[in-house]
Amino acid sequence: MTVVAALMNQYQFPLTVLRVWRMKTVSWRGIDYSIDDQNRLRINEFVPYREAVADTGELESAASIH
Repeated sequence: MTVVAALMNQYQFPLTVLRVWRMKTVSWRGIDYSIDDQNRLRINEFVPYREAVADTGELESAASIH
């Protein structure tokens, strides 16, 4: 079984590296980032306490979130 896993790793790893190398946008912990041509990160969208948005569309204060 170890030999099969090693062979699969030899195939999967280079494909994963190429796929990540081509990525231009990343979403991590609810924040969307983009990577520009000079390899700088930019925040595209950041909404703190996204799940605490009221029906009116306004954000609640941090004190009211428990």
